[in-house]
Amino acid sequence: MNFSLLEIFKRKSHLPLLVGDRPFTYSEVWEESRKTAYQFQEMGISKKDRVGLLIEQNENSLFHMLGLLMIGATPALISPKSSTSERAYFTQTAGLKTILKPETLKVEKLTPIENIETGIILFTSGSTGNPKALELSFDNLYYSAKGSIDFYKIGKEDKYLLNLPLNHIGGLMVFIRCLISGAQCILSQEDSILKHRPSIYSLVPAQLIRLLKNKELSSILKDSKAIIIGGDRLPEKYFDKTLPISLTYGLSESTAQVAASIPGTKEMKILPHREVLIRDNGQIGIKGTTKFKNYLIDGKKTSSDSIYWTQDIGTLKDGRLEVLGRLDDCFICGGENMVPAEIEKAFLNIDKIERVKVVPIRNEEYGHIPVAFYQADELVEDLKIKLKRYLPVYKIPKHIFKLEDHDIKWPKNKLIELAQRKIDVVTY
Repeated sequence: MNFSLLEIFKRKSHLPLLVGDRPFTYSEVWEESRKTAYQFQEMGISKKDRVGLLIEQNENSLFHMLGLLMIGATPALISPKSSTSERAYFTQTAGLKTILKPETLKVEKLTPIENIETGIILFTSGSTGNPKALELSFDNLYYSAKGSIDFYKIGKEDKYLLNLPLNHIGGLMVFIRCLISGAQCILSQEDSILKHRPSIYSLVPAQLIRLLKNKELSSILKDSKAIIIGGDRLPEKYFDKTLPISLTYGLSESTAQVAASIPGTKEMKILPHREVLIRDNGQIGIKGTTKFKNYLIDGKKTSSDSIYWTQDIGTLKDGRLEVLGRLDDCFICGGENMVPAEIEKAFLNIDKIERVKVVPIRNEEYGHIPVAFYQADELVEDLKIKLKRYLPVYKIPKHIFKLEDHDIKWPKNKLIELAQRKIDVVTY
């Protein structure tokens, strides 16, 4: 096993690792985690148990996660915002022994801990159905982090802002990269950027856009080493060459990043320890040491092929990856191929529009037609006229609706249902 918690903590015992309400060195994180490990043993949790953990954005949650790993249990990271029905589903599909609530565990007595790390369970976003429980091995975590560390040259002099949820692969890997590289992991608080001036950020586009609206924070971002942007397409108008923006492509099944651009550029290169394949239809496949271990269904491990075929389409040339869209999003409109990602990219060139989603709606004459939803602070006028600068007329959606923030994050099938209802109202 290449990734040993014990060896990592021994090797970096006096360095600062975690900065939350106060700084914690590696040795302090280790001791706090051992205390929670003992408490878990007293609760009857043992090695090979799968245990749900409602993980919050604080140091105690990280101590709980590490404590479970120390006794050989497998933590399944769950959002504390999840509903009762979601937790019941997670318990059933991943075969969880219990779900631990986020509360501080204070234990003084210590006992020898059997350090048999197993892995971590995450639940995918479920954009096309119920979330899937996937198991990541320690090799997955180690080699994913190592490839990112080597690419961005992350070291003990760096401060890395943890501003993404820990129950998502993006947030989890920020902590793992810090753990392996020696960089300080800065838990995001209201004044974290002003107080600590991180050198590395991992953000989704919406977070970057909010930061850029603040002149003081925007100025601090320019002095950083890398601003890693993933999870969604960054509108072209926000790509500022004076900022060290690194565009990235990844997914939970690849243990986060697959490819990324050198900060300040747009061409994405395949990162170390990853392999990418492209089928004739453009479908992207991933393999290598960062490909996830297996899915869990009804608590049982499923078999996993050596290649995981994503639902994304793209091109690969000379080690450079371009992601064009989703295979399951493409549709035919009046005999013409429609790629929603292409239409969405055109929308994002227009001022004030921050997010957009295009879905297909059945139509008697054309088979399907594109319908667009967008988010902006205010209604954007003359959108169809503005889109003619970027799209042929037949690709411009006939129906365009402005939505509130929460709506556009709905699963595709829910947006299609909403689009149909809105079209019916317009038609009527």
